[in-house]
Amino acid sequence: MAKIAIIIPYFGKWPEWMDFYLYTCGRQKMVDFLYFTDCGIPRKRYSNTKFFETDYPSYCKRVSEALGIYFNPEHGAYNLCGCKPFYGIIHEKELSGYDFWGFADIDLVYGDLSIMFNDTNLRKYDFISAHSERVAGHLTVMRNIDKYNKACLKIPLWKEKLEMEEFHGLDEEPEYGRIINPCSRYIGSAYWYVFRPFFKKNRFRYYDFAERLLQPLHKRSLFKERYTTPIPRPEAPYYYDLGSGGIIVPAGQWYKMPVGGGQAYLHFLCFKKNIYRQSDVYWRDGFYKIPRDFDFENEKCLIKISTESIEIA
Repeated sequence: MAKIAIIIPYFGKWPEWMDFYLYTCGRQKMVDFLYFTDCGIPRKRYSNTKFFETDYPSYCKRVSEALGIYFNPEHGAYNLCGCKPFYGIIHEKELSGYDFWGFADIDLVYGDLSIMFNDTNLRKYDFISAHSERVAGHLTVMRNIDKYNKACLKIPLWKEKLEMEEFHGLDEEPEYGRIINPCSRYIGSAYWYVFRPFFKKNRFRYYDFAERLLQPLHKRSLFKERYTTPIPRPEAPYYYDLGSGGIIVPAGQWYKMPVGGGQAYLHFLCFKKNIYRQSDVYWRDGFYKIPRDFDFENEKCLIKISTESIEIA
């Protein structure tokens, strides 16, 4: 099995669900998660969750020196998301010895990552995204070679964008995806100008179909929709099974997904924001209701993930 490292700089304060999230990381034996943080070392760690203590100014200095720019956003560490495609350069030292590296978010729980990262895919592909129409900022990995480590340097005006106070998500912007997969330019244009009326209720089906059709033209990259960031329905929660480590998908979703397990991960972005309550912010107080001393490793119950909360079912 190839060795994979996921790079995650995170500053400020760990979210309330950190114990739950880390537990699901610990079950992914093919991946090491490398955190660069000033949040402190969590009380519960796993053999594949590794923490490097640093403060935000020091990390900004590291980015600046590695990329030859002035990087020091005053409006918070969220601007670091724009640096995701550049981690192969910024963290060249830590990535030595890994076959693949990638980036991810922490407002998610992992189910079975071997659905994406298995021997077959890691031999066949050099770049794997969890979206079909763009690079997925919440989970993408690539082979640790110059072709992909330095692909970010081809993004138009990347220096200017990283030095701006205004946030630019260079990981998910079309320019980066087109460097990795030039076909995406034509796939997207065909959707907006030709196929949109036929796929307006589910554009992901179109992108998946188009990617499969044009796969021979970008053989070394895999852009496949994993439906990991659903728009939730209040009456249809998801569940995480502590016994199997699987994510249970509710019936009646607007896309075709098998009910039950078989999800690589669940990105609960729209759950914690609760799109049905427009006044709510992303980090809602009281969203996470699992006791701090809960023993994830020895309990076999279900964890309910809904628009209202993450709690023991």
